[in-house]
Amino acid sequence: MSTTGDRPGSHLVQHKNGSLDHRAQQRPAVDSGFPAHDFCRGERGAFHEELDTAQFEIRPLHVGVLDAVAHLWALESSTTGPLRPLAAGESVQDPKLGAFLTTWGREKHWIARALETLLTVHHREPPRSGAPERRTPMTGTVLPKLIGADVVAGQMAQALSREATTAALLRRLAVVADHPVVDHLCDRSLERTADYIRFFEQEAKARLEGSPRAAALARRVLGRGFSPVRPPRVARETVQESLDVLAPRVRHRRALCREADAAVHDLPNLRGPEPLERALRTEGMLVRS
Repeated sequence: MSTTGDRPGSHLVQHKNGSLDHRAQQRPAVDSGFPAHDFCRGERGAFHEELDTAQFEIRPLHVGVLDAVAHLWALESSTTGPLRPLAAGESVQDPKLGAFLTTWGREKHWIARALETLLTVHHREPPRSGAPERRTPMTGTVLPKLIGADVVAGQMAQALSREATTAALLRRLAVVADHPVVDHLCDRSLERTADYIRFFEQEAKARLEGSPRAAALARRVLGRGFSPVRPPRVARETVQESLDVLAPRVRHRRALCREADAAVHDLPNLRGPEPLERALRTEGMLVRS
């Protein structure tokens, strides 16, 4: 017997069809070519129960690796922060974009849950909140509504920067931990993150090409005050402890910046912003040569 949520036109069916917005027949403002409908239909659920945590009884993770896991948990579990301005602004005018963001938020939750499992097994608590949420230019819920659709390019570029930075850190975690359980977690997480990067990159490019105003707004939101490595309310010490393990030397951090910033650097009409490098320099975590 079908449930109420399975009826044609229901909220669940619209979500699975990649059309969560009530204006289902509205054409997207920008067609980036990303197969959002297929992405939403193929939503990937929890995988923390796949982790063979019994292996940690024989070979537990080093305390420094757990510091990095805690930082990555903070990054993956902070999705609701970036989602707020996206969901409140012009982004929801595109039903495809709204459906993607819903699926993205759910999948990010499951990645964070897997990271939290590692912390729980080692009797570690997730990191506590640090300073109150910092305000970055035009990332609240009011200004995007006032500015209009041009602000979405900057929101997509910010999300791209966050995901590319998270992917670079996950790859470093796999190398540093050198543990089969961590390898499995990172592989599953990176498989999903690759789709997120592709989506935000294509969406940002489609909105930046031929729009000087969108490019100007994107450069502003990617500038001073934005950090892809330190989410709002995450303490500086959490990031520092993680980088001390994943990228202990300046040359390691520069390589991390090149890897994470490459996708944003190559976006059209932005003249090469490097958000992670700027953020680390601002935090005093990247010494100038």
